[in-house]
Amino acid sequence: MATIQANQEISRERSNAARVPVFAALFLIVLKLFAVVITGSLAILASLFDSVLDLAASSINTWALRHAETPPDQEHRFGHGKAESIASMLQAALILGSAAALVWQACMRFIEPREVHELSTGLAVMLVSLFASALLSMYLIRMGKRFNSLALKADAQHYLSDVISNSAIILALLLISVFQWHWIDSIICLIAAIILMRTAYKLALESLIQLMDQELPEAERKRIAEMALNISDKIFGIHELRTRQSGSTTIVQLHLEIDSSLSFVEAHDISALVQKTIEANLAECIATIHADPYDANEKKVRDLCRHDTLKLEGNDVSE
Repeated sequence: MATIQANQEISRERSNAARVPVFAALFLIVLKLFAVVITGSLAILASLFDSVLDLAASSINTWALRHAETPPDQEHRFGHGKAESIASMLQAALILGSAAALVWQACMRFIEPREVHELSTGLAVMLVSLFASALLSMYLIRMGKRFNSLALKADAQHYLSDVISNSAIILALLLISVFQWHWIDSIICLIAAIILMRTAYKLALESLIQLMDQELPEAERKRIAEMALNISDKIFGIHELRTRQSGSTTIVQLHLEIDSSLSFVEAHDISALVQKTIEANLAECIATIHADPYDANEKKVRDLCRHDTLKLEGNDVSE
């Protein structure tokens, strides 16, 4: 009961964390729309596009996290964690589309140059946007690590790229103000598009890793193996260790090599203890343990025979 309540509390906190960027994106959209109308800056328009995408992505995240937290059912025995990966892929597609639109706008502005007006207003808006994006990015990075959520990590990447692009836009507006280099507006727009493309690539790659059920990092697999082997001296080894990530849920499957002299109940108790230990040490983990009988004496005899065979094979017959 306590574990269920703890998981429900985690789900509630994760959903609340996903809603924060939605309200932040709405605020920034209104702010930047005002700045675009006043200044006519293409760079700020690029930032506005990005905020609209952030709103769409954050809304998708909210849906994905709510769906991912749905308990396992008859059709989805391992839960619905892959919804986070799908949402992240959708975000990558949205970001890539936004980058393409920005490249088009920048090319058109090169063909038909326009002056940027009310630079002080634009600078004020972008400074507020920079500060908000930096705070939001730090918050989402912390929440993404805390809940091991790909969706929240993806949102953090969005706002981290916003920090970079907003800084570039502020630099562009300063250069226009001091040197009257209005063409720099289009250059910064292109740079922002490249940053968005890079972000889309990273998100798509991380999502594919989860969707393709790639194994956990080797260090994590080694840690799982050590946890299992240290439970009892009746465990002689493990094999067929399989791991994968499904949203925030870690899935582990392995076979234990248990002393064959133990009773069925004793072997079961050791397997259950290994399962509980792994699930307790890995966040939101589902562990499946299979016990295989292991005869230590038979193994010693087999190893000795193998050693003697290798010695014979290694001898020089001519001697």
